[in-house]
Order: sequence, then C-alpha cells, then structure tokens
Amino acid sequence: MPLNDLESRSAKPGDRLRKPSDGGSLQHWITPDGARRWRLAYRFAGALQRAL
Repeated sequence: MPLNDLESRSAKPGDRLRKPSDGGSLQHWITPDGARRWRLAYRFAGALQRAL
C-alpha cells in the first residue's frame, strides 16, 4: 500500500524502530526518539544496498 502525506506526518514514534514502506523500495523510518528518515533500499549486483 503506498504511503501518503497524511500517514507520514501523523505517524507517532513507538518503543522500537518502525519502517512503513510504499510497497516498493522507499521506506520511512520512524525512530523511538521521534526522528524521521527516508531510506531507499535497492539491489545492485544481487546485493541489498541502502541509500541514505
């Protein structure tokens, strides 16, 4: 299920890292301290990579 703006902005931090995904390679990481980061996970030559 694709992420939308309302879900991203209203997500609350929990007791551990949450990683809602758009169903593809884009992830929205929400850390317990409230920091929000976007991550892109992709494969290059068969190995999983994560772009910051």
